[in-house]
Amino acid sequence: MIRLLFAVALSVSILGCGYTTREQTPGGIESVAVETFVNETYEHGLDIDVTDAVLRELAFDGRLEVRSPESADAVLAGRVTRYSRSPYAYDLEDRDVREYRVTVWVEATLTRRDTGRPLWVGPEGEAATLQFKGDASYLVLSDEDITTAKALALEDLAQRLVHEVVEGW
Repeated sequence: MIRLLFAVALSVSILGCGYTTREQTPGGIESVAVETFVNETYEHGLDIDVTDAVLRELAFDGRLEVRSPESADAVLAGRVTRYSRSPYAYDLEDRDVREYRVTVWVEATLTRRDTGRPLWVGPEGEAATLQFKGDASYLVLSDEDITTAKALALEDLAQRLVHEVVEGW
């Protein structure tokens, strides 16, 4: 009897129970390639800034490994469609701008590399291009500036996009 219990315990320990601390993503996707976003705005360098922010957020999230397009399970592609810096709050006395809001918009697609099948689909099963927005504001009379606000807007955008990549399909 003791030998039988020992054999069962040994089998379970060798074979394992299949438990993992790594969260699973839908569709068996374990890796993603991120193509450089296309910049369709007047703001120089947003293509690289958005791509870098998404890569940083994927690394921080940790659920998907970032790989080259030739070896990844899925490919994320997108374009920066709009960038704005607009007044957000005014001084009531002299009506000067007190705060600005920086906003970045992108459109993105996620496809399975091996089949080319879209992973984000519309109601009829067609490929879906999803839209994302990130924003942040900065006070004019403070140590904050547009560079800081732009970085925070990119971080906000990347968080929203990566959340959809790992959970939204």
